[in-house]
Amino acid sequence: SEGGLKARVYCRAPPALLGQIAAYPICTLMTLGFLSLLPRRQVAGLSLAGRLSMYAYLLHPLVIFNPVVWLGQACLLRHIGCGAASTAAKPREGR
Repeated sequence: SEGGLKARVYCRAPPALLGQIAAYPICTLMTLGFLSLLPRRQVAGLSLAGRLSMYAYLLHPLVIFNPVVWLGQACLLRHIGCGAASTAAKPREGR
């Protein structure tokens, strides 16, 4: 099992740190490039749709990270027999 440990790439390893350091300026440039594509003045038909679509992006964490949604999803997956919920609930045969 130690061979598997040596093959893993850790977050604190020098190559991983260099990748993280390089990722920040690249992401910053990509964000600035995206922002440069946005229109500076109002465009008919696009501005209202863009303003109204922001609600979905801003409020989706309330749905995704809601414990009631997690519980309902786990119950549904257990009921239909798929996903991690069903494998955790059923013991494996032959153990």
